[in-house]
Amino acid sequence: MYTSNFGISNNIADMNGDGLNDIVRMTSNGPYHIGIAYNDPLNVGFFNQYDEVYTLSAYHSQIGDLDGDGNVGINDFLAAWGPNPGHPADFDGDDVVGILDFLVLLASWGPCP
Repeated sequence: MYTSNFGISNNIADMNGDGLNDIVRMTSNGPYHIGIAYNDPLNVGFFNQYDEVYTLSAYHSQIGDLDGDGNVGINDFLAAWGPNPGHPADFDGDDVVGILDFLVLLASWGPCP
């Protein structure tokens, strides 16, 4: 991600592997951060949990750009492979960076907008 004090972006994707779309949101005013609002499986369409996943100011967010180079690629992922609790590449939240997380990365592959 490019660091900046302005800009806003939102993405919709299943970030925790429950089959429901979640909202990835970047704030445009302080405190600056990128967060994920998780869809409630017991009440679809309501978002019952919110996690801040990047706490610096960002220009945009792109699901899968873990090294901040403006592209989603294999380097974003390989360094984190295996047991890795809390790592941003653990998209499904099972404390292991593995094949299901890689499928989320593939869905966002390419240059960031």
